[in-house]
Amino acid sequence: MVVIAALAASLIEAFVIRPHHLKDCVPSLRAGHESRLRPAFDRGFEAFRKGVGGAADAAIRWHHRMLGLVLTVLLGSVGFVAGGRIGAEAMPDIDGQRGVTLEANVDARQTNA
Repeated sequence: MVVIAALAASLIEAFVIRPHHLKDCVPSLRAGHESRLRPAFDRGFEAFRKGVGGAADAAIRWHHRMLGLVLTVLLGSVGFVAGGRIGAEAMPDIDGQRGVTLEANVDARQTNA
């Protein structure tokens, strides 16, 4: 619930408050001029929104198939790890813990030039 409230506050700030503050900073926006890129951006964003909305609608319509797909991927992932195809190690060794030593000779003599 806290995450939803934080996301809602962030969206309100991003789409309502921040553009209002930026409008005062850019002189061309104060006069009401719209950017040339804005219509293209709006068209692209609308197409993206419709695509994601359509995918979400399809996932809701076929919720049993989506659940089956998710469970299949989960079981496949567990099977790959259990079968040894994908290695899983809880606490892997770091390179420095394998007995590798580093030696350096430092010459700290000062010379007067």
